[in-house]
Amino acid sequence: IRDSVASRGLGDVYKRQVKETLVGAWLFDGNAKDASGNGNDGKLENGPTFVAGKIGQALKFAGGKAGDAKIGNRVSLGDLGLAATGPATLVFWAKPDGAKPDDRLISNMVGAATPSFSIRFAPPKVEFWGSSWQPVIEKFDDNKWGHYAFTLDGKANVTGYYNGKKGLTLANHKYAIPPTLSIGAPFLLQWGQHYKGLMDEVAFFNVALSQADIKGLMAGAVVP
Repeated sequence: IRDSVASRGLGDVYKRQVKETLVGAWLFDGNAKDASGNGNDGKLENGPTFVAGKIGQALKFAGGKAGDAKIGNRVSLGDLGLAATGPATLVFWAKPDGAKPDDRLISNMVGAATPSFSIRFAPPKVEFWGSSWQPVIEKFDDNKWGHYAFTLDGKANVTGYYNGKKGLTLANHKYAIPPTLSIGAPFLLQWGQHYKGLMDEVAFFNVALSQADIKGLMAGAVVP
């Protein structure tokens, strides 16, 4: 972990989970570099801008319809080394700006449509796509910062968390984490809409974190 983020402490949460299970962390403090030390830098596409964030700076996404790779702000991520059907946790802070049905927070860029991986707003809910759209967060607040977390247990069960509160669990819901994901992008750049709003402190872990760990991340920061 690089020294510049060493002061953003997580205490026992970091000691127990973060150091060994953090795959990538994108703090968006002026760049899309991976702050985990694993070298999984993101690539800014079509000019998302840096603004004041929840912690430090954040990325501002302008939204837009799918269908043209040259429009729509997004952050492309390379292969994170996550097993397609294995365990994982995704966390981030987001402040949607007038969230609309089918605004995509993150989507796969390659692979089959089913099973796959995508998360979208379906106001007032947040839905996950593995093999069909299903709600995992029952209610989010538009135009406010919220902490979002999604755990995948490697046994086809997916759970959502909002501001540390456990949401819904999808049982026997097949998913496939692709080798290429894009933050703020429609599914395969074809279905859905680009995300509109702010996003900060995005991170992937290669385990299904506990609710206590998620609350710890929310209270502290992604990288110690």
